[in-house]
Amino acid sequence: MRCELWPDGDDHAVEIAAFFAGTLAEPDTVLVVEDGGLLIGFAELSVRRDVAGLEGKFTGYVEGLFVRPGLRGRDVAWRLLVASRGWARGRGCVAFASDRGWAGDCGSGVWWVNLTTSLVGFVLSHLSAQQRGAKMGHPLDVAF
Repeated sequence: MRCELWPDGDDHAVEIAAFFAGTLAEPDTVLVVEDGGLLIGFAELSVRRDVAGLEGKFTGYVEGLFVRPGLRGRDVAWRLLVASRGWARGRGCVAFASDRGWAGDCGSGVWWVNLTTSLVGFVLSHLSAQQRGAKMGHPLDVAF
């Protein structure tokens, strides 16, 4: 599944072996979803302190999220994100973030959720610093 998510990677087998040996710096944790003995999705998670807008704060970070194409639309990614958020809280993180997916039509960038207030922020790479500031800290009903 890692090869499907990151097809340009050439060292997946080495990284997976290092993860299980406990010698890989990140991800810290990999969550998987299994259905009938088949792995159908995963989330690779790390704790970061360098997330734009959250510099210096412990932030649970989704490095990668994947669900097999034929099994999408069954809330698998949502369940992985809920479990990932719980993992981040359990690690003492103040926020939960990624540069994957959520920015969608807003362009590339980082999204984050404050785990105490549920405020959501976006740091969009194509915007000016003034525009970025205007986009951050909007309260949203975060359903996961």
